[in-house]
Amino acid sequence: MPIESFPPVGQSECCDILPGGQIHIPSHVLERTPWHAGDQGDSIAVSYLADEGLLVLLLAKAEAGRAGFKLHYLNRNGMTGSGGILRCTRLATRILSPRIALPMRDIAPVFFEQDKLTYSWQLALMLQLPAWIDIEFSQAAAETVPPRSNGIYMLTTNDRRVYRYGCGQLQVRMREHLKSSDHTRTARRFCYFPLVERSDALLMEHLFLLRHKQMNNGQLPPGNRITA
Repeated sequence: MPIESFPPVGQSECCDILPGGQIHIPSHVLERTPWHAGDQGDSIAVSYLADEGLLVLLLAKAEAGRAGFKLHYLNRNGMTGSGGILRCTRLATRILSPRIALPMRDIAPVFFEQDKLTYSWQLALMLQLPAWIDIEFSQAAAETVPPRSNGIYMLTTNDRRVYRYGCGQLQVRMREHLKSSDHTRTARRFCYFPLVERSDALLMEHLFLLRHKQMNNGQLPPGNRITA
């Protein structure tokens, strides 16, 4: 078993959600957002994407006149403090608890790129992801993908490294990629899960790419650097 470092309190880069719906946002995470905590802290709008086996929280600073959850200090020190906490009791009762076990700890946040305003959110918490349907990347296997089924997919290599993320009509996209020698030379597996709404699939593709960049020094998967 490899030796792992354990960060002291306040140094964590992951969020926690407690049974009562308290979302803990440590200082290192809060510093990467435009949010401010405290008595005069920002209100945070919380949205969610829920589908079969899928649950993602999407957080953004609430616009003027829009309802949100008050961002209090997570750790108070007199008149100041550090980190942030959102108290979302009804969210936990109605949305989270029926789908996931709480408390849920060490949730790696996904940060939206604020210089690219594709979406208005600043932070995502990917709480539940569907099991990928994993098939061979081949013409024969493409015939097993349900026709006209939309969703998100991932091409992987022999050693299970992510080669490309994408979304769209799954069978069509798989057949298109099979025509590319760049993809067939490297990819060996086609993994996917269906999503009915195209907007949901586009969002999930965006989140997977953001997460990959954050974990790989800003680099996209190799196949996402190829237009095909």
